[in-house]
Amino acid sequence: EEIENLTWVGPHLCMVEVSPYEDFKIDEPVMVRTAGLSWYKRHFAGVTEGGKPLAWPDGGSSFSTGPDTLIWDECRRPTPEEFGRK
Repeated sequence: EEIENLTWVGPHLCMVEVSPYEDFKIDEPVMVRTAGLSWYKRHFAGVTEGGKPLAWPDGGSSFSTGPDTLIWDECRRPTPEEFGRK
């Protein structure tokens, strides 16, 4: 049985909560959706205190958009096809 999110802290093995978005960078292109509906191209804007992904509205980024962000249910990196590359 594989156990995820374990790390050594001193001499002890401890459970550590790891965000699935911890290696996403701000402004990184992502695909987001809510309630299992269509995927949308957006730019990553962080994570809420509850662990939900944030993205800037309408495909904007931190450079082109104010501080307003939208909360999404799901967030993932785009596939090469979604980037327009094969």
